[in-house]
Amino acid sequence: MQPDVENASEDCLFLNIWTPTTDTSAKLPVRVFIHGGGFQTGSGSDFGYGGCQIANDSNVVAVTINYRLGVLGFLALPGLEDSTAGGTTGTWGLLDQRSALGWIQRNIRAFGGDPAKVMITGQSAGGYSVMLHTVMPGSAGLFSSAAPVSGSADVMAFDFLKDAYAKGRAVADALQCNTGLSMAERRTCLLNVRADVIVGAQKALGGWGQIFPAIDGKQIPKAPLLLMQEGKMARVPMLFGMEANEGVLEASAITQFNFYINKTQFLDKLRELPVSVPPAFESRLFKQYNERADGSWFLSLTHAITDAGYWCPAYRAARYFSRHSSSPTRYYITNTVKPMSGCFFNLSFPGVGGLDAAQFFDAYHGYSVPLSFMVPQQYPDACAFKPAELQFSSFLSGILSNFAANRTPLPPRSASLNQKPLAGFKWPSWNSSDQKVLWLEWGKPGFIAASELLGARCKIWDDILDYNIKRGTSYDM
Repeated sequence: MQPDVENASEDCLFLNIWTPTTDTSAKLPVRVFIHGGGFQTGSGSDFGYGGCQIANDSNVVAVTINYRLGVLGFLALPGLEDSTAGGTTGTWGLLDQRSALGWIQRNIRAFGGDPAKVMITGQSAGGYSVMLHTVMPGSAGLFSSAAPVSGSADVMAFDFLKDAYAKGRAVADALQCNTGLSMAERRTCLLNVRADVIVGAQKALGGWGQIFPAIDGKQIPKAPLLLMQEGKMARVPMLFGMEANEGVLEASAITQFNFYINKTQFLDKLRELPVSVPPAFESRLFKQYNERADGSWFLSLTHAITDAGYWCPAYRAARYFSRHSSSPTRYYITNTVKPMSGCFFNLSFPGVGGLDAAQFFDAYHGYSVPLSFMVPQQYPDACAFKPAELQFSSFLSGILSNFAANRTPLPPRSASLNQKPLAGFKWPSWNSSDQKVLWLEWGKPGFIAASELLGARCKIWDDILDYNIKRGTSYDM
């Protein structure tokens, strides 16, 4: 159930399974996908998430799952602790995901799957979820590898408990379940409110924006960065995937396609997402992102979102996984196939613009998801996909499937991949002295030293996160 969606239901905890076999002893690798939507919207049954094509092409079992969203999934308040889940509050949606992973462990053999080869992947909030499960002690052992796409374990991925409680009180106030009530009375009041009314009350968050999983001290013991620094994470193979132009979609949406914003609007819009920029860091922000350096304040906004929300959080996590885990860690950034057809963008955003718009947005947030689900092969008549785009789709699906099967992305596990652009190509995992990002452009992939690409640009965001962890809040309200 989510805001402004007709015929929504609380009865949402289903999963979808596609298998290429009736042999229950096949022991096929399993790809589990967690959908995105900012923890507020989305479904495992959304268009483009069908797993039939990848199951048949890669000989894997494909699974998508649902979980509670928004206030139903992440409302946190004193008195709403769940004694059956270690006293947690504000992590209900993540517990739904864990429940699905537990079900898969117990039952996937019946679909020909191997519970010892379960890879969790997901995009955006799904990628955040993957990252959070790697540091949640209760999720240990439920997956054997992890491939977050556009994922973060900090920015837009969690609320400090102080912030989570403030958001919870705002919702409770809107429902008249807060002022003058004891914790027990507030709990009873909230339990007696219809689910659709509770969901509607999320609008009361106002300047708080969205509601995220809470660092409750129970299911998530402390800020994920601190857990990673201490080596307290699932030591499984990690494959971090990013898009080349992550921030452009959110920059366009939050400015309502106003490409001529000014310096003040740049900062205001960045904070609306919300990306934390405490006042003490404003001068450093403007030194790094500005009209002169980027070409326009809109492009500054795009680059700041890309760095703060995606590239840098993944870089932080990848460094600690490679430091503390003996399992391989890799990081790649997806680029569009060129020359492009524009199909992916125009099918996802009909009416926004033709090829020119697709070229402007380039590899936007979510670009690689329909490719990895082989949407072009599923719907070949939907658009004039170029042969290279079809092959890139097979490739992206294949590296995820082989990662699930063999802990390494190469060679791609795809029957439809006819071209071999990476034949003989070595993709080394990270170690303490060699950390390279694969710049994944079809026909001409290459490596860039992570420190060269990400080191300087991520320093401000590393420092802001450290600052926020120390003060226990991401907001200046």
